[in-house]
Amino acid sequence: MELESNSSRQSNFELLRIYCMWGVLTNHVLQNLWNLHTPTFTFTNEFRILLMSMSVIAVNCFVLISGYFRIKPSLKGFLKLYMQCVFYFSLLSVGAVCIGLQPVQDALICIIFPLTEGGLWFIVAYFGLFLLAPLLNAGYDNLKDNAKKYMLLVMIVIDVYIGYMHQSIEVTVNGYHLIHFIVLYYVALYLREYAYVLIKIKLGG
Repeated sequence: MELESNSSRQSNFELLRIYCMWGVLTNHVLQNLWNLHTPTFTFTNEFRILLMSMSVIAVNCFVLISGYFRIKPSLKGFLKLYMQCVFYFSLLSVGAVCIGLQPVQDALICIIFPLTEGGLWFIVAYFGLFLLAPLLNAGYDNLKDNAKKYMLLVMIVIDVYIGYMHQSIEVTVNGYHLIHFIVLYYVALYLREYAYVLIKIKLGG
């Protein structure tokens, strides 16, 4: 089954992707500037909690979108990812330097090497997913239907049961890990294929 290319993405998904990027940045800024578990009842604190509630799902959603449309690594794709990270880290680092939260030298390192030295686990994990995408795509495409279901079930058990429920640092703790991204990516691949099957059935194909 041929999946549509990245160039044919719908505008609604692009809007959702932009929202996810906003959510990722907002989430990290809020975590760095305020205590997440303060009981103080103030307008600022309640507004922070509201923003956190709106943005906390952004990371998982962003990876699901990537899996739904598939990551197809290329030099152009790498440069696009790199320049996007440079842009966002430049904004954050300049702001951090201006208010005295980050030395200039550290800010320059973050801006020049945003994919590995930015200090955001999401960027590092996503970069790893970007590099592994060809293997993940090929592995999924060469599995039969029953094997796809079995693989997906096993990956979810590893991620949820071993990672979340047992907090095993060898796998993934609270989802802050490349393995969690791989699981989400495969979930999205399966959902995309299942969606095509439903559309074909609905259209009588």
